Amino acid sequence: LLHRISENPRRTFRRGVRHLVLTPTRELAGQVAENFRIYGKHVQFRTGMVYGGVSEKPQIKELFQGLDVLVACPGRLIDLMDQGHVDLSQVETFILDEADRMLDMGFREDMEVILGAVEDSRQTLFFSATMNPGVEKLIKTFSHKARQISIERKALTVDSIEQTYYEVRNRSKVEVLCRLLDLETNPRGIVFCNTKQMVEDACEALAARGYVADRIHGDITQVNRERV
Repeated sequence: LLHRISENPRRTFRRGVRHLVLTPTRELAGQVAENFRIYGKHVQFRTGMVYGGVSEKPQIKELFQGLDVLVACPGRLIDLMDQGHVDLSQVETFILDEADRMLDMGFREDMEVILGAVEDSRQTLFFSATMNPGVEKLIKTFSHKARQISIERKALTVDSIEQTYYEVRNRSKVEVLCRLLDLETNPRGIVFCNTKQMVEDACEALAARGYVADRIHGDITQVNRERV
């Protein structure tokens, strides 16, 4: 996209978007937008982000000027479309990042609304870690003469990473985790849980035992997620 923009730096119209990247989470939107800025530091282009949990006003101001690249989460983007603050009628490239995750999170209807607002002449790219039936159906519905590019990994890990797993009873998980942390000289890590409540429980249990721990999940406000 940056190469295309540098070769054809035409001016975007007010509220218009040339290239749209849709992501399932606010954190991923931030990462993508930041990398556009890093890789495109020698390219003249406008980029912006649209996501929920924060004030709409700065986002509306960015959109009003017109953007070469918009990185957005579906919910907030549809809200701003309904309010007339963004025009997707001249989108040249539509990118759906983490397509399988989007479907898992129930964004199919939102994706269909957004895809229905862009012209058929756009180029559509779907990035997905897995090619399940839901993703395949989405591709068939919203793309023409699609080509599939698969990247095969020889190995999912690298030699410098040591992997170990322990089979423990559910009630013993926190105790085992604490024992493992105590064995480390400078323990730091990320603990993944299946549910938001499990995240809360694990965080409280670690804090009660004197570990410095905090949490991130979908019910945490955007301000606190960024603070964490």
